[in-house]
Amino acid sequence: MNLQQRTWHWLRGASSSGWGEVLRAPLIPLAILYALLLGLRRRLRRGARVGVPVVSVGNLELGGTGKSPCVRWLASRLVAQGFKVLVVARGYGARASASLDEEGAELAAHGFRVVQGPRRREVIEKALAVDRADIILLDDGFQQRDVAVDGHILLLDARRPFGSGWTLPAGSLRECPRLVSRPDVVVLTRADALLPTEYEAAQRRVAEAFPKVPILRGVQKVQWEPETRARLQTARVHLLAGIARPEEFLALAEREGLFVTGTTFMPDHHAWSPKDWNRASEQARAEGADVLLTTGKDWPKLGHFAGELPLECLHVGFHLEAHEAEILDARCATWVRRESET
Repeated sequence: MNLQQRTWHWLRGASSSGWGEVLRAPLIPLAILYALLLGLRRRLRRGARVGVPVVSVGNLELGGTGKSPCVRWLASRLVAQGFKVLVVARGYGARASASLDEEGAELAAHGFRVVQGPRRREVIEKALAVDRADIILLDDGFQQRDVAVDGHILLLDARRPFGSGWTLPAGSLRECPRLVSRPDVVVLTRADALLPTEYEAAQRRVAEAFPKVPILRGVQKVQWEPETRARLQTARVHLLAGIARPEEFLALAEREGLFVTGTTFMPDHHAWSPKDWNRASEQARAEGADVLLTTGKDWPKLGHFAGELPLECLHVGFHLEAHEAEILDARCATWVRRESET
């Protein structure tokens, strides 16, 4: 486990130690001040309406809750219902204002209309001037204040819904759950990693924080091409990832029965260079790997590299049971109708 992973586990409270809590203690006053200032900012600043229903999909933690697959799933579902969808994101990994980061590029590769920029209201106005949209999905929009939102979908990791319980810099939360606006729907992601009793405990904890809010059970599913699955399940693979929680990628590959020889894990939004590629390829060959395997998020930045070992992508999808997906459909219909009536 590298320094970034150790720091992340400590922020989330996933690795408990006496020294870890000693380090956290002096940061708690700063975390309380940070939470109070963000709560005050949320109450004082109201976003502007853009004339189109806006649905935010976001989280409370720094990252790694499975937001991108959820946005892709929801956008697909809305398109299937006949809506013209515009996905708007901040674009944390974009190198220039005119480009898409790797998450935006992955969405665009699936055929969705995607725009990005830190000033989301301006980005939306420019996009709507080019072509209309029936509904806007704000990717990672729970903390933004530029645009008025009709519906908030909050994603929480089922295993530790509120991390260590502290905001930055003492924990991994971007906002204090007690001070945020109440979400309209909560989705507990990676619920398939828990036993039924563990999931029920997480569900109760979230229900205490957000009473009377629907809590849905989200799971991750690998979207296999039959030929790819057959090829990888008889191969030795080396993993490449530049995501917030690379250990999740390793766990997923192992759950799918893949033989993992080793890993090359980089910080989130890492800009892969030829030097990185060559180093990872050399390590994989030394381990006796047959294939390099990366994430859907990293594929746009790695797919153009070529070498002795082939590169494959493990695409991860999001899934809700039918009756829970219908709850989300009903909420989206309400948000669209509410905007049309204003």
